Amino acid sequence: MIAEIAQPVVETPVSPTEPLVAELEARGIFKSFTRRKNTAEILHGIDLVVKPKEFLIISGQSGSGKTTLLNILAGLDSPTNGSVVIRGEDIYRLSGDRRARFRATRFGIVYQQARWLQSLNVVQNVSLPLITVGVSQSKAEAQAVEALKKVGLDNFAESDPLDLSGGEQQRVGIARAIVHDPWLIVADEPTGNLDTHNADLVMQLFSSLTRKEGKAVILVTHNPIYEFYGTHLIEIRDGTVVRESYNQT
Repeated sequence: MIAEIAQPVVETPVSPTEPLVAELEARGIFKSFTRRKNTAEILHGIDLVVKPKEFLIISGQSGSGKTTLLNILAGLDSPTNGSVVIRGEDIYRLSGDRRARFRATRFGIVYQQARWLQSLNVVQNVSLPLITVGVSQSKAEAQAVEALKKVGLDNFAESDPLDLSGGEQQRVGIARAIVHDPWLIVADEPTGNLDTHNADLVMQLFSSLTRKEGKAVILVTHNPIYEFYGTHLIEIRDGTVVRESYNQT
């Protein structure tokens, strides 16, 4: 006899009391990969809405599909089916070039491990998102200094980024993600390589970006200990949302 498998229980979310226009709306997100005629289903019809000033934390074990979902939300990887609408713009109806431009100007991306051009100092690395879209170097670097002030590291503007600690590098990565005033900030396991103290500092920074800067943040983590920082929580298991709730603030 085959044992009956318990089905995950989806909690009914308690929505915030004031309705807000969505920053991002994803509907019917499916993702599959085919290798050697074998198809693997990664995501199974995920729906979610991100409101302004929300700090959405997507949690789940390794292999649950959370990073795949984040890449789709950020326009980095097309879904097999479904739509992602950012402030009314369906990003997967855009051409590849237009979507890349949209991503470069509307998203700030923070990776698990910061990626640097080693020939450039901190302020030059932080200014790159502006320079790549045509902002002059002097103006870009001035804005980069302001972004560094927001993460408390403007004193390191002239430093080599590799001379900074892991926590400092990740905070510089956040400065680079916000230097061009994006609509949304997405972060993939940004605390994964940090000790508890530095991880808390990074999470506090993301929380501050929602409260003080009015940014919507989408963050992926495998560690549920950080969920209390979020205002909107989703847990993914085997490509399906099994829990969704809101932290009231």
